[in-house]
Amino acid sequence: MESIQQHIDNLLNSNLGKIKESNLYNISKRKKVYQFDLDNNIIRIFDSVTQFQKTYPQQSNRSSINRLKYNRFFNGYYYSFDKNFIIPKKIKKRGRPQSVQLIKDDIVMYEFDSVKQAQEFLQVNSSTINDAANGRQKTCRGYIVKKVLVVSE
Repeated sequence: MESIQQHIDNLLNSNLGKIKESNLYNISKRKKVYQFDLDNNIIRIFDSVTQFQKTYPQQSNRSSINRLKYNRFFNGYYYSFDKNFIIPKKIKKRGRPQSVQLIKDDIVMYEFDSVKQAQEFLQVNSSTINDAANGRQKTCRGYIVKKVLVVSE
């Protein structure tokens, strides 16, 4: 059987831990980087991360390169290691402006231009007003809350 010292010497002389190719950063240096426009068309192909780094030195740190694995957006373009990358669709959650009505006994008692104004008037959290307006809560400080779309002319 091998002595402990011989085993240690063999480990020190082996390439274990010395191979840089096992690192994601160094593997990615050999990968192609694809540049996409906003219509999902390939504009440019970089042969390696090194070529990409020379073109965009501000994006050359290790974390930026590792993030290319998960796709990256900057300077108005997407960059990815994946040739079949599909640009994610952005969902706009902003709708039309809404006014907030506070109703008691089927009569509109107060009307506000925003939730923030109603929040300041009632001295409650905006989530309490939203919960009452969305039906998760019956009332807010005794008022039935309704959100009404503002029609602009």
